[in-house]
Amino acid sequence: LNTIEMQKRLNRVLRISPEQIMKIAEDLYNDGFISYPRTETDKFPNDFDYDGTLREMHQHPQFGFYVERLTTGGQFRRPPGGTKDDKAHPPIYPTKLATDAQYAQMRNKNHNAPKVYEFVCRHFLA
Repeated sequence: LNTIEMQKRLNRVLRISPEQIMKIAEDLYNDGFISYPRTETDKFPNDFDYDGTLREMHQHPQFGFYVERLTTGGQFRRPPGGTKDDKAHPPIYPTKLATDAQYAQMRNKNHNAPKVYEFVCRHFLA
């Protein structure tokens, strides 16, 4: 997931401007929930820690069951990879699990923030 793709997809779904999407994404980045959101890269490095990222998402109340299937059911496969790698930042991905209290804090900042966070999570898991 790169910046442009994130903005295009979320703009269609949430009907908010790309600028608003980036503001939310930057807040999520600053709070440690997603990786750096300004990237052209759509290909993870060969040494990316998929297991660690998946373990972090394991307890998510909405899609933790899916992570369980991926990690223990042998269904995980590395993404096929994109064609762009700016060598500066990896694609956008979730970096930590949000607790219920943190979801509430996100909503207090911007009611679309949990939706942006979950989009990044779901895109990573897909």
